[in-house]
Amino acid sequence: METFEYSGDVRSQGEDDPLHQRLCLHSSGAGDQHYPSLDNEQLHCSFFPHHLQLRFPATYISNEPSCTRQQNLQQQIHQHHVTKSRQKTFAQRLLPYHSVFPGLFKFVQRQTLLVLVTMFGIILTGVQCQQMRFVVQPFNRSVAEGWTAVLNCTVANREGTVTWTKGGFGLGVERHLPGFDRYSMIGSEERGEYNLQIQDVTIDDEDNFECQVGPSTKYPTGLRSQPAYLSVIVPPERPSIINAPTIAVVLNRPSNITCRADRGKPAAQITWHLNSQRLTHGVNVYTQMNGKYIDTIGVLSFNATMADLGQTIECQAITEFMETPFRTSAKLNVYFPPILNMTLNVTSRNIREHDYIKFWCQGQANPNSVTWKWYLDGEIIPGANSNVYHIHAITPEYNKKKLACEATNIVDSVRLEKLLIVEYGPRITDITDVVGADLGGSAELRCTADGNPEPSVIWRRKDRANLSHRTLSTKSVYRIEEVNTQSFGFYECIASVISFPEVSKETLLWRNEKPEMKSVKQQSASEGEKGKLECLARSIPKPISVIWTKDGREINYALSGRFSVEKKDLGQHVQSILHIQVVESGDFGLYNCTIENDKGVSSEQVELIEKHVLPITYIIIGIIGGLAFIFVTALVCVLYRRCKKEDQGSVLASPPPPAATGSYTDTDSSSDKKREKADSPNTLMGQLRQEYRFSADYDDMPYKTANEEGKRDSHSLLTWATCRKWRQDQQTKGNNNGYGFIEPCETYSDTQIYDGDYVRRGEDLIPDRLDPLYNTGTGYSMSSFRGNYYDTTPPPTMTRLTPLHMSNTKLATDV
Repeated sequence: METFEYSGDVRSQGEDDPLHQRLCLHSSGAGDQHYPSLDNEQLHCSFFPHHLQLRFPATYISNEPSCTRQQNLQQQIHQHHVTKSRQKTFAQRLLPYHSVFPGLFKFVQRQTLLVLVTMFGIILTGVQCQQMRFVVQPFNRSVAEGWTAVLNCTVANREGTVTWTKGGFGLGVERHLPGFDRYSMIGSEERGEYNLQIQDVTIDDEDNFECQVGPSTKYPTGLRSQPAYLSVIVPPERPSIINAPTIAVVLNRPSNITCRADRGKPAAQITWHLNSQRLTHGVNVYTQMNGKYIDTIGVLSFNATMADLGQTIECQAITEFMETPFRTSAKLNVYFPPILNMTLNVTSRNIREHDYIKFWCQGQANPNSVTWKWYLDGEIIPGANSNVYHIHAITPEYNKKKLACEATNIVDSVRLEKLLIVEYGPRITDITDVVGADLGGSAELRCTADGNPEPSVIWRRKDRANLSHRTLSTKSVYRIEEVNTQSFGFYECIASVISFPEVSKETLLWRNEKPEMKSVKQQSASEGEKGKLECLARSIPKPISVIWTKDGREINYALSGRFSVEKKDLGQHVQSILHIQVVESGDFGLYNCTIENDKGVSSEQVELIEKHVLPITYIIIGIIGGLAFIFVTALVCVLYRRCKKEDQGSVLASPPPPAATGSYTDTDSSSDKKREKADSPNTLMGQLRQEYRFSADYDDMPYKTANEEGKRDSHSLLTWATCRKWRQDQQTKGNNNGYGFIEPCETYSDTQIYDGDYVRRGEDLIPDRLDPLYNTGTGYSMSSFRGNYYDTTPPPTMTRLTPLHMSNTKLATDV
């Protein structure tokens, strides 16, 4: 921007002087008398008493060159002063009377000096008109794609090379502009014309262009023109109607029909026509950038009726540079989308956890060819493609989620959502397992629970297995302001929801102290195999670091390539495991495990010893020998059991059933053999006879049944006469065990009622080895009944024992 400046002293009458007003209002044409400073490149007028300063910008609205305009202005200033001076001719006539009128003479001198200054300014203006300047500068213009564009640039008094820039990038100084086949500078160089010609314009040519003159000795900063923006005009693609050639519209409801005219510049104008009638209502046009192109989207909100069925709707796209619009059309087909209704099997109450839920989605649609989809919180449910959806056991995860069924026909997709409210029991979602605290300090126990309805949370103290019923807090955070020794221990957080069982979790409040080591002193591994060393410590608070050392040197896991460490958090304990990829002979020995927390450092030595593994041959031999031993042992047990049964059968076997007459016979030889075996202490019955001095004939009861369990059977009992005869034979033989006569024969009948006396047994005669029920009065063996039919022999003074077959105490004979 050039700036011409004129400065001179003017004797005027102030701001109202016509010369001052004319100069200040000359360039702008505005009515203001005061303008911004020169920094804003505007005319600057500042008035001081009897002094006027003017500055002019280089750009003018007038077509006359700036130098000519400045000359004219200088001439106007000069003419003004000449006129003023002529108006003072009377004063000039008074020069001979200088001595008489000295003040008048000084005034004439000042006017003459001003005329000389004005003439000097005119001479300087002639010099300034020889400076380098732009005669013609480029301006913004638009051109259609594929056409030729020319940006004008004319430089007067050029000194330096002329070049064009595109987006700040220089194109070159040669007129044919190498590297830019479609670009060239045209015009007469003698006249200073450096017009930029762009052939076969494309969208990539759209940018800011400047004409620049490079620096020279006289003009070290060069010269730059005003920027000019080249806009490229591109006709849009032929429009297209979405879902053409047949458009489904909704009956009696606004339906959106969309037409697109993409990749145009500027944006295309879209109009709608139905049966050659232009539609103006419900038309909306949107544009969106697509790189340097503009996509135009026209949306028609159309309220269809049955009369519109089969009608043609047309979309036209046109720009201001097109003579005829592009057209496309489609047929209207009136459909209606599905109308849906969702029901479920649970209606009388709210959905609860573990309920079986069945959803139905029903409705109408035209056309009735409908596909179904189900969504849970917007995500499609795989495999759910019918109008029925089952949840066999609903879980709390479904609570406050949206279940939606979607029905789709060729018109539209309609989705119906239902918000699921599931009632479920409490769950503790977050609780700190171990909380450390210092004596005298504070501690906070946190417990977060979830449930529907909202669960209530209470804190209680738990001492070992007993839970204190005193409620400490009903908030999720239980704060202990001052911790003492009694505060340490287990606490339990209990969450409850009405109609659901409560849940609880416990946390440990413990004193902060340095780690307490609890590792196994010796641990083994096999050479050539994987090995590990475990270091266990109780650490509250959590440890800061765990360091493994061997022979006083810390193990470098990265450099070793065989060692790695694993850390496990076990509540109030921490476990560090040193893994050895392949154990070598040098790995055996002492290791030191050091654990540090905020309260101190603890260390412990762990020894890795070699574990000797037996050869595989020895293992196989040991397995075979063990199997053989087991087989032999089992065989011996089977044979022993079989022999034992044979031995027991010869002594305790039931006698054969009695004859029809009720008599029992046996040979003397068999009786002797039976008595010899019965007296043997090797059998349980023999031991019993020896202990209570029963005779060997005690078990030879003629009335014993053939039943193996010795149960009484009224059909197999002997008659009373047979039993009486048997007792007489025993008395003749003198069967006396030293305690008096023992009568093992006792008649019994399920239907017989004896009217005898009841005799209670003496407690001093009851052996301790018998069943406790024997002396309780509740068992049958506590008493015996004597009927009308009894022996005339006087009864013994001591109480008789109940026969074995009638006692409720069973003796194991199969030992």
